[in-house]
Amino acid sequence: QRSSWRMYSILALRLGVISIGFTLSLLQYYSLKKFNGNEQLNKHRIRIQSTYTTNTAVKNAVVHIGPHKTGSTTIQEYSRILSEQLLVDGYDMPWSHKFPNGTRFHGGWDNQVEIATCFIKDPKQAARKAYPCRTDLLEAGKSIGHSFNHSILLSAETFDNLVEDEVASLYDYLHPTWDNVTIVAVYRRFYDWLASFHNQVSKDHMTTWLTQDLWYKFQQNSSDHLGRSLLDDFNGIIPLQGEVKGDIDKPFSLEEYILYAVPRYKKYFSNVEVINMHDKSVDLADRFFCDMIPHAPKTCHAFRQKVAKDGTTRQENKRSKDIVYKELAYAAHRRGIFHIKAKQHLNLVVEAMQYYQETVLNLSAEDFTYKCLPQEILDEIWDISEQAEHEFGLKPQGNGSGQDPIAEMKADFEKKSKSDLCEVDFDDVLRTDTWRVFFEKHAPAPPIES
Repeated sequence: QRSSWRMYSILALRLGVISIGFTLSLLQYYSLKKFNGNEQLNKHRIRIQSTYTTNTAVKNAVVHIGPHKTGSTTIQEYSRILSEQLLVDGYDMPWSHKFPNGTRFHGGWDNQVEIATCFIKDPKQAARKAYPCRTDLLEAGKSIGHSFNHSILLSAETFDNLVEDEVASLYDYLHPTWDNVTIVAVYRRFYDWLASFHNQVSKDHMTTWLTQDLWYKFQQNSSDHLGRSLLDDFNGIIPLQGEVKGDIDKPFSLEEYILYAVPRYKKYFSNVEVINMHDKSVDLADRFFCDMIPHAPKTCHAFRQKVAKDGTTRQENKRSKDIVYKELAYAAHRRGIFHIKAKQHLNLVVEAMQYYQETVLNLSAEDFTYKCLPQEILDEIWDISEQAEHEFGLKPQGNGSGQDPIAEMKADFEKKSKSDLCEVDFDDVLRTDTWRVFFEKHAPAPPIES
């Protein structure tokens, strides 16, 4: 009887363990379903999670804060491409619960801006107005830590907008759900960052999501530039602190730059890592996926395999040439040299200008006459560039070339101060005989009516 009792007890215990395991699996399944609503994907995610090969007892949070114009898009695109490998390594992302295919609309995709803006308290702040906070994504993020006991990966350059008390709110969101938090920022030299940021803002200024239609601006004929004037913007930022606001909603905020953003995060987070964008010895995204994300070997391996197949992820910063020709057309229109009366006519004129410069004259957009920043502005830019380089860029052992790295950077700065930190002198271009010939040839052509 004792033997039978012992056998039945063991059998009941085994059945109880199986029942508990089955119940927990069902709870996990329906928790996933609650946040996703895609039954087929839920089964797929549970299958992937069952193959975890790393220790998930310690939960990590990795938050990539940008800043803007430092290769964030590449990191975010690969986070979507490698989402399955990240999941195998124990990392999940809130957007994957809501937008499993990386659906791109209003920020709800691999760039997790609609989580970042939840920590911006001012509802009138530009980023929060453009990309309102999505509390459902915040809840999905918490569920990753609480319900599934997973690590989390967040990436949004809008995190560079957070002021000190908003960084504190992010800290409260992450602690104590995740055991270890790593903040990752990318260093780009200040003068490079300024030129790239300005180029982007100028392009944005011509698009409908920040301003009226481009043709509408032509009709209004009320501003000196279609985009932003680099000279006007930078002439207004001595000392280079705070923000410069023009006639668009999005301000040019220097508080977003790494030199000012990182100290705000270091006040609350003990582990703030910086990737040097100018370190040519390793790919920026490789550093992120292989060095910055703890215990993610599958992700690192998959990333390197994809890069070996597809090539480098590096992207060179180039001035947008279509902006130059649009600005030249507008300058001629505004000065009464050439009247553009219809949108179709504008497009034809821009195409004709580009053909004339690049085919007839065999020149490029870089061959126009440029006017550059005054020396006092350049001195300010260099001072901050040198300070940031000492803080984030220099390696303790030097650059390995045997040359002074600051002297090398200074030479690069001097070169770019005569190119990237300049803008076309449209008055000078329009006075040349070369372009008089162009306008005389094209002026008789009647505009196409809209």
